[in-house]
Amino acid sequence: MVNGNICESPDMVMNGNIIESPEMVMNGNISESLDMVMNGNISESLDMVMNGNIIESPDMSWGADKEDLRIVYLAYIKSAIDYASNAWYPCLAKDRRQKLETVQNAAARTITGCTKNTNTKLLLNEAKLLPLEVESTISQSAAYERSLRLPETDPSRDTAENPVRTRLRSLGTWRETGKDKAYVCGLEDFPREKLVPVPDIPLWQVPETFTCCSTLGEGISKADAPEELKQAIEDTMEKLNKPDVEVFTDGSARDGGFFLGGGILVIEKEERHSLSIAAGRYGSSYRAESRALKKALNWLQERERERRHNKPILGLLVTCPKT
Repeated sequence: MVNGNICESPDMVMNGNIIESPEMVMNGNISESLDMVMNGNISESLDMVMNGNIIESPDMSWGADKEDLRIVYLAYIKSAIDYASNAWYPCLAKDRRQKLETVQNAAARTITGCTKNTNTKLLLNEAKLLPLEVESTISQSAAYERSLRLPETDPSRDTAENPVRTRLRSLGTWRETGKDKAYVCGLEDFPREKLVPVPDIPLWQVPETFTCCSTLGEGISKADAPEELKQAIEDTMEKLNKPDVEVFTDGSARDGGFFLGGGILVIEKEERHSLSIAAGRYGSSYRAESRALKKALNWLQERERERRHNKPILGLLVTCPKT
């Protein structure tokens, strides 16, 4: 009898609780068979949790895949944090930056399945994420170096080279961050090579060869019959300049955000090329459309390289004397 409870061999009683062999109790928690409980965290099979650090990440057979969860975070949350961050992040107070880090840490725990007391560095490493402070510093430094390589007439270069007086001295800027990191790396006095190629037309002006049309005419909406929409599309395209290469892309997702895919149609003179791309398991149709656009541009670049590579060979075959 232990603590007033009858215990028959080989059972045991600890703290008034009957434990049946071969179970174990550690820190007041029951652990069955090969499972162990350490510091209140359950670790199954060979996985262990010690002092809040994961030795081996647990294999989860339920829920979404780790990489899919990471894509959802990058597409819906991280993209909002990164938007124009070079402009506003240097001005944030320390407590505000910590709040953003807390949001990312919570997302990293959801992605990896780690517990709340997991070390932050190990947590972000498991989720393949950088601390927002580090990532923002890299982004600001890259913006500074990129601006120094622009033409002298570009406003961005003038902003990077000439300091601007701020109203509050406590507020930082991307220019100061980039300049400090260049000094630490020993790049302050090094000449910067110009970006190649640099467009002849400034980025804030619309070139004559570019045509943007976002409407199909007055009185046309998605609710109209397919025949009317098709006729409106054909009428609009007839008004546009005839290009050498036409590229049509489309992206879609099932049930609002599952199984993304994109389609591409390239029309070059009399040739038609159809391409398709898988854009991930979770996300938005905008993400699928972006992946399709990137795929189309990469395909066009690769095709141009093949033409340049094959042109000298074809010329040699044509001029080669007959034997």
